[in-house]
Formats: sequence, structure tokens, C-alpha cells
Amino acid sequence: MLYSKKYDLETNYTTSILNKSIEKSIHYVNDTHKVYYRNIPYDHKIEYLQSSGTQYIDTGIVPSNNIVIYCKFKSSESFIFGCRTALNNKEYSFLTAGNNNESSFRFGNKYTPTTIAKLSNNIVYELYSSLSTPNIVTVKNLSTNEITTYTVENNTFNCDYSCHIFGINMGGTHGNGGASQYIYEFKLYCSDRDLLHLIPVRKSNIGYMYDKISNQLFGNNGTGNFVLGPDIYI
Repeated sequence: MLYSKKYDLETNYTTSILNKSIEKSIHYVNDTHKVYYRNIPYDHKIEYLQSSGTQYIDTGIVPSNNIVIYCKFKSSESFIFGCRTALNNKEYSFLTAGNNNESSFRFGNKYTPTTIAKLSNNIVYELYSSLSTPNIVTVKNLSTNEITTYTVENNTFNCDYSCHIFGINMGGTHGNGGASQYIYEFKLYCSDRDLLHLIPVRKSNIGYMYDKISNQLFGNNGTGNFVLGPDIYI
């Protein structure tokens, strides 16, 4: 079902029609908003998914040096996301705290040696890069608005393995998930298209990440179950 109408603001929200979950999105097309409806495969949006260390999700996306990221998270000492063939070999990852109690961004065959202390496990952060400088990530503390920048030497690479969230794909084997990881949102995109836009949802009492682009659910590839955040109503 498609409608066209002028609107002042672009909106995205979920409503209920005839007891079915429907996602409504409004898009600009030649200064006219086109409104699309589609069924959604979950019961409710939730604030976050929490992993105990054994749960993770394989995004199916194999990064390259042209990938841009956004992630909203809270975590203990662990990889938030990533993949690599070997250490600093075709690697794309972010580690909140390593052996030297320091956080680092790894980009292809390079990484950031940094003296920045590990991120707090009690604070929510946003991590993001840009199309013009994908080798630089910014981490924003959402409690203080303090910003930290991780700059890696730019280099050309194509990873061999798909990116995991709640840990890292190490040559085809998941590792370094860490306990008490929370992910609130996760995006991957490149210059010509959005690749992935994951938000946490639940279906009954099982947690998933829902991809707003493909309309697909991404479930747990590990063991046990995600802890569910509270339902949100936006």
C-alpha cells in the first residue's frame, strides 16, 4: 500500500493495525513524501540487547576500508564488534580495553596504539566514523559529552570474514565476547548504500537485532539467551 502526501517532517514509527505490527516510513521523493507500510517480524522494540559473553550475532557483512560505522553501546573489557584474519591482518574492530588497559580501533593492517584509559563499563557511548575519513572513529561519552578520537593510518583492505557484534570473528571462530555487553544500535554503510541498520527487538521473550533495511531478524549465533532491555514506545 503506497500513499503520497506533503509533510513537514520525516518520521519513522511503528503502529498497530488490525492487531498486526506495521512499520510506516516516510521518504522524500522530489519534495513529496511517499509513505510505505510493511509487516515487521517482531513483537516490540526494546532499549538494548545484553550479552553475558556467550551470545553474539554474525552480521554477514564483510568489511573493507570503505565501510563506515555507527554503534551505541555499553561494555566491559571486550571487543564490541569486529573481524580479522589474524591480529592486525585484515582487521576491522574496536576493543574497549586490551592487555594494557587501553582501548583501540583496528583498521585493516593498522591499529591505534593509545594511552587512553579503558572505557567505563557503566556509561553508554556512541562510536562513529565518516565517509570522508573511515580510518578515524570518534567515541562520545553520552554522560559527559566528552569526545575521544582514534586515528589509524589509512590503508586499503578487504576483510576475509564477516563482522560479529558482541565480540569478534577471529578467522571464522567467535571470540572475546566479554560479559555485560549492551548494544543499543548498530549501523554499517558505504558511499552508495546503507548495508545494515540493526536495532534491538524481542519476539515473545527472545531477543533479536532487527535490520531496518532488509526487514530481517538476526538471532543469537552463540549459546544461551540475550538479556532483554525494557520495551520502548517511540
